[in-house]
Amino acid sequence: MDDDVLLASLAVALLGLDGVHLVADVAEIPGRLPAPVLPAPAMLLEMLPAAGAVALIGLVEQIAKPATAALLIVAAFAAIRFGEIYDVWHTSLASRLVMVVTFGMTLALPVEQAVAVGLVLSAEAWLAREAQQDGPGRVPWPDGISRAAGGRLLAALGLGAYASGPRSPDAGRSCRGDA
Repeated sequence: MDDDVLLASLAVALLGLDGVHLVADVAEIPGRLPAPVLPAPAMLLEMLPAAGAVALIGLVEQIAKPATAALLIVAAFAAIRFGEIYDVWHTSLASRLVMVVTFGMTLALPVEQAVAVGLVLSAEAWLAREAQQDGPGRVPWPDGISRAAGGRLLAALGLGAYASGPRSPDAGRSCRGDA
């Protein structure tokens, strides 16, 4: 800012100008702020519509917040599928924990982050369940432990804890059945 004053002063000197116009040349500069005054009574009627609009905006703002909140609560409650909650609750302990933790996270975190936590927990529960499942998707590994067919993938992803399971009765046999 000081550079602007310096440049303007140099420009006036170099260009040979008489000087610059000052505010004091145009109007009087008071030493303090003017005292507040009431508007003329004739202006009160002119200001009434503007004052009413400002008051109405404030009133609408105070009414709009609770009304919008109530609308969001009703919409969210209508979106809840209680039958699905019942099914998940009675599926398994892992599913129940994922549901409860995800719900708790929606109260503590932004919704996007809470959903991400729920997805990660759900994927982890699914991986654990699939890896421990004893069924047609299981293959014996050379160490004699039967693992899910995706066990090598789980181990490669660093999820080896999910890849181990109970010993299979045919542990030690090759996958081709020639052992």
